Amino acid sequence: MKTIQVNEHSNLIVGNDINKIIDYCIPRIRKISQEYYRKEIKNDLEKNAESWIDIHAGMGMSSHILLRENFSIKLFHIPTEKQLKRHPIVAYKDKNGEFTKIGQITKRYENKGIKLYNIFGSMGSFINDELRLLK
Repeated sequence: MKTIQVNEHSNLIVGNDINKIIDYCIPRIRKISQEYYRKEIKNDLEKNAESWIDIHAGMGMSSHILLRENFSIKLFHIPTEKQLKRHPIVAYKDKNGEFTKIGQITKRYENKGIKLYNIFGSMGSFINDELRLLK
């Protein structure tokens, strides 16, 4: 199981065993919502291989949960603007030019006709060909 903090109020949880994911997530949920989320996470992961814990139930932290053996980065696919809107969690390059960092797009804007993206925790802005989607 792997947890990646994508911003100050959100994290990504990736695991390959539904019961272990549920056992890991339940203590992070407020008591009154735990039984509901125990069923909801199990149902979502069985049907869609992903689930969410909202910021209120997660006591100030939202979680995107993925049922995967592991996730990988689509290295040879440059994402479109439409894909980046649908998938705000992306990989971006470290100082050595390798796609080793993961973060959430927090702002999209245009400067002199160029679309730029800010990522939580990173310095500067990125254009779409400097970002990669996760699979």
